[in-house]
Amino acid sequence: MRLPITREGFNLIKYINKKAYYINSFNRYRILRNKAVYKGEKISVDMCKEALMFLEKFLPKLKKEFNRLK
Repeated sequence: MRLPITREGFNLIKYINKKAYYINSFNRYRILRNKAVYKGEKISVDMCKEALMFLEKFLPKLKKEFNRLK
């Protein structure tokens, strides 16, 4: 049995792709942070601003997901 791709306005593929984007971005910033902290690599100001903007969007979504699981 195949799961429906869309149901009541919910697009499964779009949802999975959006989740993958957030996971991949978070992982990329995690790696950058580790390189800066543990290896002393320099990170550009623009990259730091980009990471902060991402976290401002991502953290509320992550918090909402954790609250949903309680």
